[in-house]
Amino acid sequence: MKLTQSLALFLFTILCSSAALANDRSQSNDAHTQAIIDILVATDMPNITRREMMNLAENASDNITTEFANCMNDHLTDDMLYELFVPAYQSNLDQNTAVRIAEFFKTETGKKFSVIVRIQIGEDLPMPDITAEDMRVYTQYENDILSLGNEQLLADAEAAGMEL
Repeated sequence: MKLTQSLALFLFTILCSSAALANDRSQSNDAHTQAIIDILVATDMPNITRREMMNLAENASDNITTEFANCMNDHLTDDMLYELFVPAYQSNLDQNTAVRIAEFFKTETGKKFSVIVRIQIGEDLPMPDITAEDMRVYTQYENDILSLGNEQLLADAEAAGMEL
């Protein structure tokens, strides 16, 4: 199946499931579902998904037009994405784990962690001070770090069963 056919099927599935999507999924009475939605919100998953769809369209220009990708992004709501993501998360995270992860992302540490993750995947956000300092130190000492016992590190890694 071609990429354009796959995306068209994806869009068709989303639009045809509008009855199931009629409920506002950003709030749920089910604690498991709500915890997963909170995780998705904290990690900005809907916007990450939209950006990745646009990147896919730009990199597969023969198969997907930018107009098609823009149209999908214009009509693809957060609730639709929650409808797609929640079952996958529910099958991999039990309620207790999902609730604890959601609670973590509400803490100051969790918020900082979320920003760092979003920066790592390419989102243009102000870098937390600790990350900026870490990168500055690494850049300053990069050559020294890379030259420290490379042969010994490689031997240790191989002895531990890691393939480098």
